[in-house]
Amino acid sequence: MSKVYSELYYHLTWHTKDDKPYIDAEVERFLFSCIGQKCKQQGYRLLSINGIANHIHVLLLLQPAQAVWEAVNSLKGSSSHDVNKHFEGKKTLYWQNGYGIFTFSKQDLPAMTKYVNEQKCHHHKGRANKEFEIEGGSLEP
Repeated sequence: MSKVYSELYYHLTWHTKDDKPYIDAEVERFLFSCIGQKCKQQGYRLLSINGIANHIHVLLLLQPAQAVWEAVNSLKGSSSHDVNKHFEGKKTLYWQNGYGIFTFSKQDLPAMTKYVNEQKCHHHKGRANKEFEIEGGSLEP
């Protein structure tokens, strides 16, 4: 019997609709928990997640049969639905249509994890990597 070996690492990022600051500390805790649960349900390996008030970054390890666009659509759709249901109109979360997808190697995993984990610091100090930041659905120039 032949086996398939793969290491498909993805750095995903997407913004809130109209870049509105929907993600406060309370929403963030619930949102990240929802995304973690959805990853477990779908068999995605969540490596890291973080963000700021208007966007998030997610590192995933996927299997060859798991289409990255399906993973993104599943995580975006279920997370906004769960947040809106949980907060019942007190708080809302809507995502923009676009997203960014970047691949990286296993050797880059520590640096990518550090980048995602330190999102708030990067943005606060103006040191976010423009290559990985999506604004208004398109890459910044």
